[in-house]
Amino acid sequence: DKAFCFYYQENLDVLRQMGAELVFFSPVEDSHLPESIGGIYLGGGYPEAYAKKLSANESMLSDIRDAVAQGKPLIAECGGFMYTADHIVDTAGNKEPMLGLVDTDVIMTKRLSMQFGYVTLTAKEKNAFMDQGESIRAHEFHYSKAEDGGNACRIEKYSGKQWEGVHSKGRLLAGYPHLYFHNCKDVAKRFVDMAAEYTE
Repeated sequence: DKAFCFYYQENLDVLRQMGAELVFFSPVEDSHLPESIGGIYLGGGYPEAYAKKLSANESMLSDIRDAVAQGKPLIAECGGFMYTADHIVDTAGNKEPMLGLVDTDVIMTKRLSMQFGYVTLTAKEKNAFMDQGESIRAHEFHYSKAEDGGNACRIEKYSGKQWEGVHSKGRLLAGYPHLYFHNCKDVAKRFVDMAAEYTE
């Protein structure tokens, strides 16, 4: 939808090639998740522009929280990650409650984060989506800062600059990096396999 509109077409193609049936929904406009889904993919976008509507859609928030609690896998990238946080905080300090799946607030900034560009993620420990030491290429671009960006991965730019990021909790993977499934097909396969396992 308008709040989460950034998806690589190739990512959707890869998921379909792996046997996934994609079902689209709007966290802004729809009251509930689609029935019988096995997993959730929240891409990037502009949740800050629709924060009040996202926060007011309590039935959708409840559905997604329940889905994660039941073991459905969830990948949340950038704007999707912001939606999984406790609150989105605008530049005037106004807070809107979000999913609360990740224990952090995300604060909007007037300038582009210095943690942007092409990066390499390396998993510090094994999680549901990555093996320990597994490295993948990704991309960051955001006008916000999370109080806790996560520590599941070491993130490194070509310049050598490094930081920690990405939250991994159970079958949830949430962080600022946008994944490109063509260069991390194992991550996509694990996501699809977990969704299939849930629906079975």
